Amino acid sequence: MRKGIISAGNWLSDTIKFIRNYPAVGNLVTIERVEQGFGGCAHNVLADLAHLKSDIPLYAGGCVGHDALGDEVLATCERLGIDAEGICRTDAATSYTDVMADMTAGTRTFFHHRGANAEFG
Repeated sequence: MRKGIISAGNWLSDTIKFIRNYPAVGNLVTIERVEQGFGGCAHNVLADLAHLKSDIPLYAGGCVGHDALGDEVLATCERLGIDAEGICRTDAATSYTDVMADMTAGTRTFFHHRGANAEFG
């Protein structure tokens, strides 16, 4: 019998674009800086557990694309010591969210592409 923790669900790339304020429709705003990271509930739970450096085996489940972002998700799992055998590769793009972070108002607006996550079930 295997022992450990599996977290199955969403795996995605977050690109956070920091702006001074969210523009009105049709207007332009300058992106001040960009940060990229990975997220989704399954990723976040396992990444947090991995950082605790316990001896509990960690297993990932979900879907990512056959693309650079999918490669990065799997590389992140490997780097954190997470067994990614349960992550399938699909022809759909790896899911991603573009986050517009309004630095003045302290709010965020999300633009999400479900991609490979929509194929997980």
